[in-house]
Amino acid sequence: MEDYVSGIKNNSIKKEPFWYADANSRPYSLNKDQEKFLLENFNLIDKIEYYDAWAHYYEPKTEVSILTEGNINLSLFKPNRLDNNGNIILFKNGNVRSPNIFLEKGNYKLIINCNSLPDKPINNENAHLNVKINGQMVEDFYLSENKIHRKT
Repeated sequence: MEDYVSGIKNNSIKKEPFWYADANSRPYSLNKDQEKFLLENFNLIDKIEYYDAWAHYYEPKTEVSILTEGNINLSLFKPNRLDNNGNIILFKNGNVRSPNIFLEKGNYKLIINCNSLPDKPINNENAHLNVKINGQMVEDFYLSENKIHRKT
């Protein structure tokens, strides 16, 4: 692994996603400089460890930041329908997904502002929004027309 990381660092190996695995009394081991390089340039996506065997999957960190001045850049969500103010518009049942966001361990506050349009609900029904993080439901919004709902 040391040779592989050195190759990426000196550009003789392309910087792309990779798995690295080893076994038979060869533990995961990098010097501090190589470990620092990996942390600065790659995200550890998956880590598998068994008796006398291990594997790590790394993806390069992207140059495009999901955060702009502390706010999530909604233009990176897919599918992408934004109004003139940069708000996500949803017209029917469906999913909108963000790219992977890797955050250091800590406490974060997610603030969501949303409302249901048009002024008169369709079939007496307003919008309903589920927010999931890593596939787990974290918030369930039942919205009303023309009232901005703010959840933190």
